Amino acid sequence: MTAKEIFCEAMRRTDAGDQDGFLAMFAGDCHWIVPSAEFHSREELRGWLTPFWQGFSTFRHDIHRAVAESDEAVFAEGTWTGTHDGTIPMPDGEVPPTGRTVSFRFAIAATRDPNGEQARSVRLYFDQLEFLGQLGVLPEGAAA
Repeated sequence: MTAKEIFCEAMRRTDAGDQDGFLAMFAGDCHWIVPSAEFHSREELRGWLTPFWQGFSTFRHDIHRAVAESDEAVFAEGTWTGTHDGTIPMPDGEVPPTGRTVSFRFAIAATRDPNGEQARSVRLYFDQLEFLGQLGVLPEGAAA
């Protein structure tokens, strides 16, 4: 599989609610860089994603553009949208369901492992303040 094919299949699986299938698209020692964090394994990635999966039972990734640099790398832009219908654990307590629809833009760069069957490294970029502001958890004026 090319990096772009791996990316598209991973997005299809996660949007379908197949978290285990999504995680299987990544090497066991995959490397992820996300806003304010870095992960070095599939299990660390699961730990970071679980609060999103708990807080948003359904969501979708609308991919606006996905460009393959080669069979080895893909760069994509899109919009993530979901309805906050579950509790999200946060460092300072839990955020109960708000029923709000959250939608934010993201950019992602991914490379595949040498045998081409799984993603090896991913860099994900999105605006955390936009996400938290839409949830309504920021102090007054913090998102301005």
